[in-house]
Amino acid sequence: MARSRSAKHARVVLNLAGKSPAIEESENVRSVTEVDHKSLVVFFGTPFGDELYRCDVIPSEPVGFDIATRTKQGVGIHLAAPWPRKIKIVCQHI
Repeated sequence: MARSRSAKHARVVLNLAGKSPAIEESENVRSVTEVDHKSLVVFFGTPFGDELYRCDVIPSEPVGFDIATRTKQGVGIHLAAPWPRKIKIVCQHI
């Protein structure tokens, strides 16, 4: 029986200065969606094996944020306004 592949990490650098989030560089990130001008959802290219991963959020300017949702397929991050120009998100399986 073949074992399914699961991710150990994912990272993305987003430019938030435009009308929609733009991926500048990434690893194991399929896409990013903006939700109601309040949150971002990062979808992984290869899902994690479970929800036991941590995400570090590094904004270019100080901003309040929290991890709103965490699934095997992606992570939702709520950002306080005004959004920073750029943000780096790094997720690691623990």
